[in-house]
Amino acid sequence: MTIDVSSILDRAEAIALCQRDLRSLGEILPEDARELERAFVQACTQRRAAAFTHLALAAIDQGRDVPVKHLEEGGALFLEIEHFIRCVSRMTGELSEGVIAALERGSMSVERDVIAICMAADRWLSEHEGEPVPPKLLAHARKLARRSVNYDLGVALHLWVIQGMAADETMGRLLEENGRPGPKDVRRTAEWIMGLLHKSMSTPVLSGISETPGPRTASGYTVRRAAPRIGRNDLCPCGSGKKYKRCCQASDQARLQDSSEIAGVTRKELEERKEEFLTQGRLLDMRSYEIVKLDPRKIEAGLLPVYLNRLIMFEELEKVVEIFEAAELGERVPDHWFDAVEHCCEHPQFRHLADRLFQARPANCDPTESLSLSCRIYQMRAEGESPLDLLEEAALGAVREDNGRFHKVLDVVYAALSGDLPGMGILLARGALPFLAGFERDMMEEAVQEARARLGMQINDPVEDVCDLLLAHPEVHTGLQATKAERESQKLIQSHVEETRKLKKRLGDLSRALEEKERTLRRAQEAERKPTSAGIPAAPGEADETIRELRSRLNEVQEALHSRHRERNALRRELEQVKAQGQPAPPVEARARARDAQADEEEEALLLAAGEGMEATQPLRVPVFPSRFRKTLEHLPAHVSAAALETIGRLAAGNPAAFHGVRKIRLKPNLLRQRVAASYRLLFEVNSEALQVVDLIHRRDLEARLKNL
Repeated sequence: MTIDVSSILDRAEAIALCQRDLRSLGEILPEDARELERAFVQACTQRRAAAFTHLALAAIDQGRDVPVKHLEEGGALFLEIEHFIRCVSRMTGELSEGVIAALERGSMSVERDVIAICMAADRWLSEHEGEPVPPKLLAHARKLARRSVNYDLGVALHLWVIQGMAADETMGRLLEENGRPGPKDVRRTAEWIMGLLHKSMSTPVLSGISETPGPRTASGYTVRRAAPRIGRNDLCPCGSGKKYKRCCQASDQARLQDSSEIAGVTRKELEERKEEFLTQGRLLDMRSYEIVKLDPRKIEAGLLPVYLNRLIMFEELEKVVEIFEAAELGERVPDHWFDAVEHCCEHPQFRHLADRLFQARPANCDPTESLSLSCRIYQMRAEGESPLDLLEEAALGAVREDNGRFHKVLDVVYAALSGDLPGMGILLARGALPFLAGFERDMMEEAVQEARARLGMQINDPVEDVCDLLLAHPEVHTGLQATKAERESQKLIQSHVEETRKLKKRLGDLSRALEEKERTLRRAQEAERKPTSAGIPAAPGEADETIRELRSRLNEVQEALHSRHRERNALRRELEQVKAQGQPAPPVEARARARDAQADEEEEALLLAAGEGMEATQPLRVPVFPSRFRKTLEHLPAHVSAAALETIGRLAAGNPAAFHGVRKIRLKPNLLRQRVAASYRLLFEVNSEALQVVDLIHRRDLEARLKNL
């Protein structure tokens, strides 16, 4: 039986926000999950805020699943922030994916943005212990940090909480550079904010909502009478000749109960005729789902610029395009056409709207005067023209006029990277990056990584190693000898360069192996489908298992690369600080000891007590190696590989001294760990006949590897 979704939405919109009515609504919700999903989709499409909020509260109270994907369109529709927190925290699915989709949609307020990121990061870190915050989530947090000068203190504090959870120094610098320094005690502030958030998330979804409907109250403005003050025995002003008490008093009393902030107008009338009574203050107070319902043809001309600013801010760009397609409206606000085009070209998900905006360009707009270089490149490519002459002109202007400040050069590079020329942008960035430092270099590297990710390439570009080498050996390009403190920092950077290079080689080997296995599997599947297939294809189950194992290893190496990238950036900033201030860096030995002590503490938490469950005597066992172990040894320093093989031989021989220091893993007691050299760990399992080698890894990667096991 088909459910009438419209009637359910009408009922949801009409009820009062009270427990009685919400539970009553929950009882009539369709049992079929697909029908319930249709109701949520329709509420989002029609921007029915009350219906969406009441549906979500009622469904969650009844224990029904509300998929997190509805957050993309519905995040802005929740009537109150408390409803938002309680419902979002109980939505089903991967919260980080839903929050990222909602952030990319851009229709929520900034307060909801930061709270959603806090909730998503908190859940991710609790469910994926040891893994970093998802890169896309962190990218949106950084984007908010760049604009933090425009936000209030509450938003800034939430951003510092996110910065702490992600341990992202770039975000911290962005906040400080925008006049939002961290609180005196960041940790206590974060604990306080997250404590309040956890309390709200754990509170029953209907808690705090009245049991039955209460009297309708107004808040946030001065109530003006919706009906004039008239004596009961006076003649009724309607002209009927009757006394007021016998004519319109009863209807006016009903109007008075619904008085609004405007004299002579009820709240219902104000809701139905918003454009007629619109002011700048009301427009600035509206949320996205309210603004998009306004009819721009009925809005006063002086308010159109404010209206368009709000639409662009909320990324309701479809509505903006419709305004410019109505030529008589677009010509009143030509400057906002440029703003809309820039926004659409900057965000790939809105590029299709940029084409419509170019076609609807007001006659009083000259795109060659005010559009950025990246937008003009996009326009030319959309019109089938080559932008190379334009790029050459911009590049010549940058070279001639920049006078060493590099700003115009960066404009050219970013125009190519963010536009439709990512390959050229990467090559241009390679020429610029060696001359950049600090924040400018970090931002350029981030833009290059995003471009490489769009092209399906490894995110780390080879030019990053060149920058590190130049930083580690400044005498090559400056002729100046480094101080002792600088040389100590340079040695650490050089060490990270070598480590990163090995990881990249390993990542490339794994990627090629994975591609080859996937091609083999596809050929085998195609051969199976052919009736006259020659030869016997490999067993699909075995091939699938190999592919899963390769992907797991690939993810491990990628995570290790991300970790080294963060460490390298921290070392770069440390060296730059030493150079700028002329202060000596902490001795290498002291820093190494501090890192070793911290690593030992983290490792100890993963292990059982020394000697727990270990037998005093060990039998002779045959060592068994994983198929990829030879390649693992090839990517390690020679002395580490030699020490590992020697240790395995002594363990297999049952040498009591070899088992000294062997520890059991807390979460997997059958798995044993032994030290190899100073910084590497051998993972293995034993039975009565064999010693099964599991892996040989750097101790910094121990926790991540155990999770994958």
